[in-house]
Amino acid sequence: TLILVIAATVVFLLLSIVPFAGLITYPIRLLSTFVHEAGHAIAALITFGDVHGLVVRTNGSGTTWTSGGSRFLISTAGYLGTTFYGVGMLLSSRNSSWSRWALGISGAGILLFTSFYAGRGATWPVFVGSAFTLAALIGGLTIKRSSLVRAGMWFTALFLASCTLFYMWATDGLLTWVLGLGWATILLLAARHTAADTAKFIVAFLGVSVALNSLHDIFVLAGLSLAVPVTHTDAKSMADTFGGPAIMWAILWGLIAITAVGTTGFILVREA
Repeated sequence: TLILVIAATVVFLLLSIVPFAGLITYPIRLLSTFVHEAGHAIAALITFGDVHGLVVRTNGSGTTWTSGGSRFLISTAGYLGTTFYGVGMLLSSRNSSWSRWALGISGAGILLFTSFYAGRGATWPVFVGSAFTLAALIGGLTIKRSSLVRAGMWFTALFLASCTLFYMWATDGLLTWVLGLGWATILLLAARHTAADTAKFIVAFLGVSVALNSLHDIFVLAGLSLAVPVTHTDAKSMADTFGGPAIMWAILWGLIAITAVGTTGFILVREA
């Protein structure tokens, strides 16, 4: 397992410096953002709050709209939630069965959060539009009547698909839907159809990627917390609600994240 984790780390670092490797690292970067926003959402739900939407943007930023619940846990759960997810994936890579469970639970979780919260607004219009689009497509393929009727079905399918995509875009959720459904499919297929060692490497690679991205994001957060005026961030939200400077919260989260990743590395080395 230690060799797999080291190999995954080397691959991740190489991809970070190789030209055009962003085609691979960019979706992983967005996955880290999705996990970050899902952390906010989970904290809201378990503290009896409501989640009104979850968005991942092309620049790697994201937003989760919540109400009620514990503001302390909700604000904290973004950066630390990402760190603990990465650490959990690394620890799961020690066993092939755990790796498959980690992939399956991750895929199912991403699918659920995408289905319920992608975009800023209700998600049911996406399902209704997709269902009617599929029905029109099937009708166009199966109807044995005149070509005019089939053309009408194809046109209806195109119109409904366009309306559904426009709704996704208008609610700021198009990328989130594509990202969520894409990663959910990849992870669920990997959980079911990959060999044992391959599943372990995928889990180790995702664990390393998400954990290192979380540390990078916390360092960026610390820099933003020192800016004048302070950029609106989770640390700024904590400072406004609970007091203290934003940099204090960024440093605290950074220390917890470094401790968690370091402890995980120690466990893997000791077991080896």
